[in-house]
Amino acid sequence: MEWRRESFRKVCSCFKASVSWRGESWQHEKARGVVDLVDTRAEARVCGQACWPPKGEKFRKCFSQRRRSSTVVDMVAAVSFEYVGNQPRDLRAVVEKCGQDLGGQVAGGLVFVSGSMARQIHEVANVLRTLSWAGPLVVAGGASVLTERGCYERTSACTGMVWKVGRCSGFVVDRDREELISDGLRSAARRTATPGNPIVLLASREAVGPTDLFDEKNPFDYPVVGGGTVGRPGAMLVADGRIKTGDLVGLALHQAGSAAVRVSSACRLLGPLMPVTAVDGALVLRIETQAALDVLRSQAAGVSGQRLVAVAVDLRGNLQEPARLMLRGIRGIHESRRAVMVSEEIRVGTRVAFAVIDAASAAADLEHTLRQMRRDLAGGMPRFGFYVDCAGRGSQLHGEEGVDLQMLRRFFPGLPIAGVASAFEIGPGARGAAVHLYSGVFCVVCAPS
Repeated sequence: MEWRRESFRKVCSCFKASVSWRGESWQHEKARGVVDLVDTRAEARVCGQACWPPKGEKFRKCFSQRRRSSTVVDMVAAVSFEYVGNQPRDLRAVVEKCGQDLGGQVAGGLVFVSGSMARQIHEVANVLRTLSWAGPLVVAGGASVLTERGCYERTSACTGMVWKVGRCSGFVVDRDREELISDGLRSAARRTATPGNPIVLLASREAVGPTDLFDEKNPFDYPVVGGGTVGRPGAMLVADGRIKTGDLVGLALHQAGSAAVRVSSACRLLGPLMPVTAVDGALVLRIETQAALDVLRSQAAGVSGQRLVAVAVDLRGNLQEPARLMLRGIRGIHESRRAVMVSEEIRVGTRVAFAVIDAASAAADLEHTLRQMRRDLAGGMPRFGFYVDCAGRGSQLHGEEGVDLQMLRRFFPGLPIAGVASAFEIGPGARGAAVHLYSGVFCVVCAPS
């Protein structure tokens, strides 16, 4: 009995140290965490691991012995932070403390700003430039920002994350210097990115349109998470004591681990998915055997109020898989041709349906996406995550703040997360990376297995 009491005290001490960087109350987390650690003790002994309290790599190895159905977080790879206020100079101490928590080993980081801080993005970048870190930082503006601890809408705030694993390379692309922004992006990725490793991509919505980034005929085959930023420049790269600006700013991660990226849409289908049979550029002429405008009017007849109707594009290659949707806006109608003009060209044969933006469907789809994501990552060790959410979701859609964040915390408790609300979202499409609307894109970086 005495051995058990002593072991329990050691476990508590170990867990307290492991979560102290989160800035939360240890007592609040103690019950859940200690149970997890105690459950691990017997399995670690069977596998020949060292006695408690485990430290460093042994600590992570002990965690990895748990049931494959559990999601275990590598709690030493990254640190998230937040600052609520409008003084860029006060941000330095917050970010510097995170670097100290990582032992001064910062491979890279993201800093998201909103409100007054977004309007002072140059001052924020200048403050971060004075940090003596080897890794690059990307600063980007959004409608709101978040970490795993909270969401900050309609306020001046700054959130972000720094990590110490792997290394990072930054790049900028300026529309004024490139004939096609998609060609500039592809050239920059070839120079700085590693195939199979994730890229965080932030594009100024005032300079780069959603249709400018990717060429479907030449897919961009990197795991990408990102979105459209606020302002121009909407993002900046801080590296080697210098600041670079551009209409497109990217951060390529190398050897930080494998990345899983998933997209969740916020729509309820108004009818079945049917193939497009005739198009003329961005005009959809026919869906199956009917005029596209007739399909729209019949399906949207029951939509009440000012609810937004969009086009949902089926991304599945195999129709036996669960539905994966990409939303496109409706720009107008062509009465004489009975056609619907869509924000982006849609190929003949693509399955589409008209859909309404819906809060309940958004929550249900995100829950399904995260559950499937956690199942796919079973046995892995998530290190940190990025979440890019549409600015049209959040409290505008749900009527309250933090609905998506609550879901992220439920399925990935304790995972360091940095996020931003964007003008459009970037994530996986049917072929390579694609631009999404009214969606949430979640990327989890896991330790190599």
